[in-house]
Amino acid sequence: MAVPFIFVIITIVYLFLIISLFIKDNTIMILSSLALMIIGLYILIFKVENINNILTLGLGVSSLGIGMYISIRLHLDDIVRLYNELGGN
Repeated sequence: MAVPFIFVIITIVYLFLIISLFIKDNTIMILSSLALMIIGLYILIFKVENINNILTLGLGVSSLGIGMYISIRLHLDDIVRLYNELGGN
């Protein structure tokens, strides 16, 4: 049984996300969260072959949610850092 291509892509994106957490690089983390959101939308629209519909829905929603959370959190941290650098509180 062959591994679906979407699982390979998800694994690569999560590896980039973990690597960017260790090296603390926001750019790679934002790009990997964007890729996670795109993968989540792709899974929700086109489904994944050979997987139950409920599992596909869970995988798509969780990928989309994790990507959105990381992206929003990083952008919020960047806004606060920039505000403090410009003479805020």
